[in-house]
Amino acid sequence: MLNNEELTFKNVKANKENVSLSGSTFSKRISIEEINIKSLLSGLNSDCYFYFKNKDSSLELLFIDSLKDFKSLEEITILEKLLAENRDLFIPGSYFFDNIDDQYGHFFLPKYVLGKINETFVLIENSLTDDITESPCLSKIIKQYREKAPQKSDSFDLLKTTETPAKEEWDKMVNNALYSISESDLSKIVLHRKYRGQFANIINPADYFLRNVQKNNHSYEVLFKYNPKTTFISYSPETLYRISENNIAIDSIAGTRPRSEAESEDKLLADELLKDPKELSEHRFVTDYIIDNLNSIDISAKITKKEEILKLKHVQHIHSQITANITNESKLKILQTLHPTPAVAGTPKGESKKLIKEIEKETRTFYASALGFMNKEISEMSVGIRSCLISNNTIEVYGGCGIVQGSEPTKEWNETKQKMKNFINKDNA
Repeated sequence: MLNNEELTFKNVKANKENVSLSGSTFSKRISIEEINIKSLLSGLNSDCYFYFKNKDSSLELLFIDSLKDFKSLEEITILEKLLAENRDLFIPGSYFFDNIDDQYGHFFLPKYVLGKINETFVLIENSLTDDITESPCLSKIIKQYREKAPQKSDSFDLLKTTETPAKEEWDKMVNNALYSISESDLSKIVLHRKYRGQFANIINPADYFLRNVQKNNHSYEVLFKYNPKTTFISYSPETLYRISENNIAIDSIAGTRPRSEAESEDKLLADELLKDPKELSEHRFVTDYIIDNLNSIDISAKITKKEEILKLKHVQHIHSQITANITNESKLKILQTLHPTPAVAGTPKGESKKLIKEIEKETRTFYASALGFMNKEISEMSVGIRSCLISNNTIEVYGGCGIVQGSEPTKEWNETKQKMKNFINKDNA
């Protein structure tokens, strides 16, 4: 077993100039010894990298450096062709909640992929030209990225905090949403708010990620450094979809209660959640949406887990799982059909997204986006919630909640506060 606890890296920029969008990709894939992939993060100083670990830990992938970015709808559509031609190609990234002009997401072709797929460890080197003459060598790649010492975030002295919107404005937003629900076909709309912390020192995103990562059970672990100064982190409990061979699995997660340290009270909260008409209604909106939308692209789905309790570190949810058999369906079409779900947008999707933009007065981009990777044979996308954005010495933490008839502004404010606790607590703030 390779010990990577002390490995550090230097900043290496991949050349992305003058790359043809329709050109083929070339990959070399080898099996390697077991390696501690996560330990590489603390020393990694590339301008672009993406770490992904799924909920059952069967997949763990680290994508290093970008040979080519895919952001416009035209560029993202080309990914289908590239994936079909190359079974060893893994494309990580995010499909945004809403587009910004012609930018619909941020995917990239990685220079290197280091991964654990089930119990097999692999190393892949990609190129846009057929110039890979030797198999990739892990020790050479490590040496190439080595530097004296990574930047450490030993201190998190908080200078200033702000909440956007403030409580009074939040109450107005929720009441606005409730009025719109009463006067239209809208059944549900999901609003979010932000907590912003400014620290005395520059935050090392990888260090911050690793400080929090073990506190989140039953969750994805995703870190996306998409430019030199900005990193998005998510510990989402929700699978947008998971494709393996000819099977697809999707999470329906909606309906929330806090956790309690007392076992008896924790169980009472769970029982109360499963009997709450408002919470059950919100959950069933999401489940019905997933099944109906899969049916719309001729995928017949069934519920394999129905309305069970999913216990996370700070909150517990109602959880159902939907599965289906698929054949040659377009992964991009499945992504665009399912995303965003009512758990992060509302129902109907089009009307709720429009109203969200009017009420929140901003675009969400990575928050509530589809976040994961695509491959010819296996693909997995999480929903980018329980998340934060780190830039230099600031962190923005996001929390959302579903507004339906009967919602109360203060209760929804407190629910978002519970969801932010992955990042806002005495240990890391």
